[in-house]
Amino acid sequence: MEIPKLNDLNAEHWNYIAEGNANIVIGYNGPYSEQLTGKVIRIQKKYVQKKDSTQDLADILLYKRFIEGIIQPILTSKLIDPGIIVKLNTKFIEEIKQKINPKRPEYRKKIANISTEFNLCNVQQDYTQGILNKESSAECLCVELKPKMGFIINTPFMREEYNLRKKISHFQMVERTKMKKGLSSKISGYEPLELFSNDKEQIFKSIQDLLNTPNINLRLFYCSKLIFGGCYYKEENDQNPLLSINNLLKTINPFCGDLDNLKELIYQAFEKTQALQKLLNLQKMDTLDIDGLIHIWNRLKKEEIELEEWKHFVGNTENCENLKLLIMETLAGIEENNRKIPQTIEELNKLSIEECKRYIQEFLIAGAAKDCSIMITFQKTNQKQLSEKSIKLGENGPYFDFNLAIIDMEPRPIERIEKYYDLFPKIVKDYIEIEKK
Repeated sequence: MEIPKLNDLNAEHWNYIAEGNANIVIGYNGPYSEQLTGKVIRIQKKYVQKKDSTQDLADILLYKRFIEGIIQPILTSKLIDPGIIVKLNTKFIEEIKQKINPKRPEYRKKIANISTEFNLCNVQQDYTQGILNKESSAECLCVELKPKMGFIINTPFMREEYNLRKKISHFQMVERTKMKKGLSSKISGYEPLELFSNDKEQIFKSIQDLLNTPNINLRLFYCSKLIFGGCYYKEENDQNPLLSINNLLKTINPFCGDLDNLKELIYQAFEKTQALQKLLNLQKMDTLDIDGLIHIWNRLKKEEIELEEWKHFVGNTENCENLKLLIMETLAGIEENNRKIPQTIEELNKLSIEECKRYIQEFLIAGAAKDCSIMITFQKTNQKQLSEKSIKLGENGPYFDFNLAIIDMEPRPIERIEKYYDLFPKIVKDYIEIEKK
């Protein structure tokens, strides 16, 4: 497959925007380019203490096929942007690395840096700059949030000593682990169960809790500039303007007024797209929990059944189409609440090999929906230009157009299933330890 080159390899035309665990995102600010104006590129990171942590061409193409062949048809193309793969050169990557390094959070630098060993990246829309096909000079506000897991699994396979997981959300447990590791000195009050509740009052509360302690779960951009959130809350950062509600209010007041208006905009965007419900259904494909899935995993290993990599699941058009149809069938059962799930080890052992593989596939895809991000962009409009993506605040306006996109929908790696099984006891132990203090 021939990969096009990035048109503009001048590092001065690119600015640091943000980063996650796997990629650093830089935005284009150079002369007009049909390929690049209004776009970002996601450059892969390499972990400092891990060998072979970068991807290769097969991984990138696999992700693109997964998004285009499975996720995009399920969530609709309006919510998913698969992007375009382009080729960089080592000189450009090194120059970008030097340019953006002073702007990166210190804790991120300690964990991973830009990989200079891999020269492919993904070009996607820059949601922080505004809405595609809208006037580029119009002011825009972009909200990025990581919703996390929006339900509590209740399965008979859960290890009894870790049944606390049936009462406490996974997010809140992990918050204690982050505190123990020294990543945060303040536990977030955010509760994903409230965001996914489909109740306006609870959704408002969850957004307010994110505003109170954004950590890395909430970021706000105004005209492409990060103005709030995106860093762990530590006591020495109390005066950090990115954590100041007052500074945030000064910025957004001319745009949409107070925080209640901001929450109303976010709520209406969720309502109009039903994005949260669609994500929640995908998450709920994790029906057995890792404690049930491990029995399937061990059985397949014992019977020496070769567990295909993702490239075999979605590596060709036929496999991809078959998997998409199976996932849609599962989602229909979740929506109608009539899917029959094994309740005993004996029932797990009676599953066919293909059924076992399907549960593993669904677990990995559900993991993508638990760890993704949502980008919502708002721009002011007028009453004469309203569309299905327009929102009105109050009886007489103002009016806003919005765009909502789901990004970072990467399936969990199949080879980490045993690590996930070992991880939960540590998370529960950390939660109990922190709560006793």
